[in-house]
Amino acid sequence: MSEQDIRHALENIYGESPEYLEWAIGKYREYYDLPAIEKSLEVPAQLFQFYRRGQHFVVVAACNPAGEILITRDTTQTQVDWQLLGGFIKDGETIENTCDRIVKTQTGLGIDEIEPLAVVTNKFTCQSRTLLHHGLAFIAHTRGTLTLPPDHLGAYIAQPAEQLAYSNREIAIAAKDKVDRKRTFVPEDEIEVSQRYAVNYWIHKSIINRPFELLSSRLLRDKIKQFCDKAETIIDIACGDDGLILELAKTAKFCVANDISWETLKRLRRRNHRSNIIFTNHDATDLPFRKEFDVAICKNVLHHAHNLTELLGLLQNLTKVGDRLILIDIENPFKSTLRAKLWHSYYVRFLGDRGRYFLTKNEFEKVVSLVFQGAGITYDRVQTFKGNYMFAVIENPSRHVTDSTR
Repeated sequence: MSEQDIRHALENIYGESPEYLEWAIGKYREYYDLPAIEKSLEVPAQLFQFYRRGQHFVVVAACNPAGEILITRDTTQTQVDWQLLGGFIKDGETIENTCDRIVKTQTGLGIDEIEPLAVVTNKFTCQSRTLLHHGLAFIAHTRGTLTLPPDHLGAYIAQPAEQLAYSNREIAIAAKDKVDRKRTFVPEDEIEVSQRYAVNYWIHKSIINRPFELLSSRLLRDKIKQFCDKAETIIDIACGDDGLILELAKTAKFCVANDISWETLKRLRRRNHRSNIIFTNHDATDLPFRKEFDVAICKNVLHHAHNLTELLGLLQNLTKVGDRLILIDIENPFKSTLRAKLWHSYYVRFLGDRGRYFLTKNEFEKVVSLVFQGAGITYDRVQTFKGNYMFAVIENPSRHVTDSTR
């Protein structure tokens, strides 16, 4: 076992180290091009002692479907104004786990989508003593019934309030701007499927799919790995919970596991034992990354597009994410083998799959060739027990995307 593997194993046992958290914050800042918010505050001795409990934190601007932002106040803390959700990152937690815990325990709400807003540094002083706290601010699109802890007040606001604690006003302004400029809306039907069929997915993963693993999923993963050789940074745009990105992280320096379903990511995070991965849940049609990865993988997403405009918009967004783009999608099961039709029926009826707009091999290659005219494209096809999967590997897609998708 290498020194790096030993460090990863120990970090998993003893909790995320400060070094890991600083690394993760740096990666968020780099790949999202996040602004920095800094605040210096003189605080009383009692609060100063409380702040000594931690060094790294998250702040969450929880937004309801109406675009309003939740602020809360602990009535037992008379020295603290209204504020956004937030708290320290506990030992053994990742940044993403902390966001999930804070939203759930402080509001009872569920997260649909979460996106980073800023890197935040708070400097607290008390007489001659100083504390530095480093963290990340997020906007979280939530839904459900608001349930606050005892002794807490809460209110949704349409505009950032003047009196907010710490740097919360600046964060609230950034969150509101993000809400107002959001181009796409969270596909609630896709998210609800993973929640409503959670038990069925467990049965599928643990029992039904296992005999077919070597004849289907393993074949696809092996093919994808061929095109990820020597890549140092990788994003799986619709990772699901199949664990591919966890395998790729063994050789890559930095990976992002992205999926629209926060519940799916929770299951995948529980299986993760490496500390070079962050987990994000952005819609594939509205990816907010500002820096390209060496490789971007997008599998089984195209047939979820509802029309040509949505399909082209998806492909346009994908061009900005990876220096090499790997597109994989199932060949139209209605024009394939009987076995493919039966598996499609099983995925729809038992797992609630929402994908309906399938392409044939010729249609798939025509769409890719027209959108990425002039790019180096490698096509491939993998025959599996569940059906045939179409591959397209596009080199430097952002340099060749046609004007029709811009």
